[in-house]
Amino acid sequence: MNNTNRTCGCNNPTPCQPLEPIVMPTKVCNIVKCHPIEQPVICPSHTHVIHRYVPYNRYYYQYTTDEETQCPGQANNGNNNNFGM
Repeated sequence: MNNTNRTCGCNNPTPCQPLEPIVMPTKVCNIVKCHPIEQPVICPSHTHVIHRYVPYNRYYYQYTTDEETQCPGQANNGNNNNFGM
């Protein structure tokens, strides 16, 4: 068999000239890596306080006392209505 019909490569002795390499276009593989970065989000909030006063009843008792002296044999001068006031 004749060695001239053999293909070139693999350290086989051949009379062929080395061939120019074929350079294929570069295959680009994109890898997306997400890295968190802080972005401030401002959420304004306002509190408005209204102080409203509502009346309620609070009772303050005022006590009064009066006294009278009755002696036996004296006429009552119409002071019967003075008790407990």
